Formats: sequence, structure tokens, C-alpha cells
Amino acid sequence: MISYECHKASEDQILDPRSSAKVISRNKNLGVEEYKFMLKTMVSSGIGEGTYGPKSIIDGREESATIVDDISEMDDIIFDTLDKLFAKTGVSPSEINIIVSSTYENSLAIVISTESMGSSWYSGKDKSMMLSNILFRIGGCSMLLTNSRKWKNKALLELTCSVRTHIGSHDEAYYSCFQIEDDLGKKGFRLNKDLPKAGARALNINLRVLVPKVMPFSVILRYYISHYGNKIMGRSIPKGAGPALKIIYHNLKYPAVIVIIWFVKFDWISDESKN
Repeated sequence: MISYECHKASEDQILDPRSSAKVISRNKNLGVEEYKFMLKTMVSSGIGEGTYGPKSIIDGREESATIVDDISEMDDIIFDTLDKLFAKTGVSPSEINIIVSSTYENSLAIVISTESMGSSWYSGKDKSMMLSNILFRIGGCSMLLTNSRKWKNKALLELTCSVRTHIGSHDEAYYSCFQIEDDLGKKGFRLNKDLPKAGARALNINLRVLVPKVMPFSVILRYYISHYGNKIMGRSIPKGAGPALKIIYHNLKYPAVIVIIWFVKFDWISDESKN
């Protein structure tokens, strides 16, 4: 990877805790209990002075946003990050051979990752569907990749292994985050208790491939000796990840994961995975 650029929205898109509370109060479908629930989850979601929201929500149009708002949000992210990325690296857009690809040879490639949440605001009062309003953030990133040797000394990182896991064929994963209409006809994404389990399964599959490639052999050997030594001697085997894996999990604690675990703990995610 030669370089990357992350998107930071303009100052007029800041959605701090006070502004978020105002957005929540605009939802006339919420009762006292639902209002308290949203405020409590908002506090635990990591929303702060550096949180940004889409213009449709800032402008008070969250219930009437359209796909045009989504496209505008993506345009802001894509053009902002690409302009800065090209300026930083000195690479001209005309030199780019590939926009998004899994394989290429002696080429420059641009990879763009964005979220678009402008028209996805849920204005109902189903708790399991209200969660998505505070789990996701506005933002995105553009990366410049190459496999050309002339960039080797200027590159930030070298990609040695890429793993992609798709578990959508499992019902519990497929229905763990599902877009539906609630009893009031309000469209949103329903999250249920299978979501953390589905995420853990995908992560576990990825780590089985990645850990042997990134962890020192001595660490892996020490873990296996300890694990099977305890098993042979009849001693209890410590639960949870080993020291090496704990480092990986520590770096995966972004707000959405923390909030989902918190919701499961307090039994606030719907048990219904197919309704």
C-alpha cells in the first residue's frame, strides 16, 4: 500500500451528544421509555465531539431522505479522499489502471470504501431497530495500491495475505441484521442476538488463516504446548483467547462491537431473527 486517505466531514456535519439528543427528540413516535433507551445507548456508543452525521440528519430531513442524499454523501467521501490522495502521492488520475480489483499486474489501483447512511435512518420505536441509528458513522477511505517494484521503497505497508469470509448462507448470520418494516410501517434494520455470534464465527474463521501467518512461531508453539499440556495432565484449560489473540481482539474494539455486546448483556436485542 503506497498511501491512504481517510475522510473527515466538514465542521457543519458534527453530530455531538447534544445534537444527537435533539435528533432523537424529533422522533414523535418515541415514548418515555424508548427516549430513555436511545439516550442511554447513545452515551455508550462512543458518540463525541468528533462524530459526524449525514447532511440529511443535520438538516432535519432524516425521515424524508432519498437515494440522492446517499449519492451526495458518497460523492463527498470519494472526491475528498481521492483529491487528497493524489496530491499526497503525486500520482495523476490518468496513471490509475484499476479502480477496484482483486488481482492486477504492474499497475496502480484505487480501492474506495464508504458508508452511506443518509436515507437509512429509522424513525420507529422498535428497540432492536433503533440500534442502527447510533452504531454507524459517516466516513470512508481511499487507498492507493500497487504491485510495481518501483514503489517498493515508498510504500507504507506490504499486503502479504488477504482473507475474505462470507457466512451469509447460515440463517443466523443472514437474519442477524435484516432490513424490514416495523408494525408502524417504518423501514429499518433489525438486529438480533445472533449478530455477535455471527461476527465471532466470521472472525474465528479469518483468524485460523491469518494467525499462523502473522504471529511468531514461538508464540504459537508456546500456546499449543500449554493447551495440550493442560489437557494431558487433566488440568482445566483457560477459556478465551491466548495472549497473542488478545492483542488482535483489543484492536477490533470499535464502537459498534462494544454497543452490541452491551445490548446483549442487558437483553435489548430482539430474539426474533426471522420476523
